[in-house]
Parts: sequence; C-alpha cells; structure tokens
Amino acid sequence: MAAESDTAGVAAPPPLIHAVGLTAGLLLNAAAPVGRVPAPMRAIGALPLLAGISFIGLSLREMRRARTNVSPYKPTEALVEAGPYRLSRNPIYVGFALIHAGVGLLTGAAWALVSLVPAVAVIRFGVIDREERYLRRRLGRPYEEYAARVRRWL
Repeated sequence: MAAESDTAGVAAPPPLIHAVGLTAGLLLNAAAPVGRVPAPMRAIGALPLLAGISFIGLSLREMRRARTNVSPYKPTEALVEAGPYRLSRNPIYVGFALIHAGVGLLTGAAWALVSLVPAVAVIRFGVIDREERYLRRRLGRPYEEYAARVRRWL
C-alpha cells in the first residue's frame, strides 16, 4: 500500500473549484446582470444537471467497486476502466461541468455559464494535468494504454 503522501497534489478539491466558480457567477449575475438566458435554453437546463449527477454517481460506484480512493488526496489503488470511465478518463469532472452548466441554464444566469470556462480551466491545468502525471508514474503502462484509448473529457 502506498504512503498517504503518494498523491497527485491537485491545486484544490475539484468540487470546491466548481462551487466557487458557480457561486461567483451567480453572485455576479445578481449584481451586474448582462441579460438572461432565453427561456427555451433555461428549460433544458435540467438535462445537463441530471446527466452530471448521474455521471458522478455511476463513476463513484465504479471507483468503489475497484476499491480505489475517490479523493485526489489519497493514493490511487486501481485503474478504473468500467462504466463512465469507458467514455472519459475524467467522468466526475465532466459531471461537475454538466451540473455547473445545468444550474447556470436553470437559473438563467449568463455569468454562471461564463464562470464555467475558468472553472474548467482550473480543473484541467490544476487538477487533471497533475493527476495524469501522477497516474503515469503510479500505474505505468496500463494507464498509458488506457489514456491512448479513452478521451480526457468526452
């Protein structure tokens, strides 16, 4: 078993990154609205929200089945390739982005949708890049083969 210090060293907890971005977008929208998302677009906001929740739930189930840690602050114990991990190397982060977009659409908050861009950028460069370097070092060739086969996002 790996030492606790054997982790990816991510910049911040991924749920917190989206929570901060989404909250900032909603607050900015309340303080300085730039217009509202059109009603037909708002109506479809439930779709990405529900898809994001489902993606995260299915991903967590597969991680539990593989008996590996969900937290990026704990060592990875196994490579998960089942369920949503067949479609994306980062289905939980895809789920967070979908939830972020869904809330932005449902609330009609244009700034909440704009805030998705920096949140995804922080996830990409402050979390995913670090995790990928860590997984290459920790899991070696099996991870390399998986990364060659499965897209980073979708």
